[in-house]
Amino acid sequence: MKILYVVPQINSGDGISRVIAVKTNYLIENYNYEIVILTQNKGHDNLFFDFNKKIVFHNMNLKGNIFSFFYSYKNKLNSIIKKTNPDRIIVCDNGLKAFMIPFVIKTKIPLLLEIHSSLFIKETENNNTFWNNITAKMLFFYKRFGASKFNQFIVETPESIKEWNIKNSIVIPNPLWFSTNRVANLSQKKVIAIGRHAYEKDLIDCLKFGKK
Repeated sequence: MKILYVVPQINSGDGISRVIAVKTNYLIENYNYEIVILTQNKGHDNLFFDFNKKIVFHNMNLKGNIFSFFYSYKNKLNSIIKKTNPDRIIVCDNGLKAFMIPFVIKTKIPLLLEIHSSLFIKETENNNTFWNNITAKMLFFYKRFGASKFNQFIVETPESIKEWNIKNSIVIPNPLWFSTNRVANLSQKKVIAIGRHAYEKDLIDCLKFGKK
């Protein structure tokens, strides 16, 4: 089995990079899968996590305005798919361009979308105006419509399946990269939140909730 992962980058210390490293290493070491990872703009240089040496990496350099970016993205994506000829294509990208892939690639290879975020995630805060609300609804429709065109839609929790409401959905929780025999006794009212200090993580509201 050969799997092609399409992902923006895997060279940071973020959660998606770790999950892909754990999954691909496991598939190679335990099932002898062939893994190909396609990134963009040198997204696999100077890897933060350990990836199996058998993994084949490809990269596509994408620049220019929105039209030249997407035109180049479409052409290079089709070129790599034709070159590698995988059995499955897994798109692991929360960006808007990921949802247009079923409409721009020329292949009958099963196409899977693996999402690691909420449908309603917002990268930046915006004003609650009429235009912003209309724009948000259009984006939600676009993402749902694009996701529905994949052969399989993969999320992390049952709650995400209810949120996205996409047919052919399946839950695959993130794998652990460690093991422990200790279990918390839940005797102390302390919560630790670890993540990037970015708007979409909503850490400020988490702190407010903790004070209630």
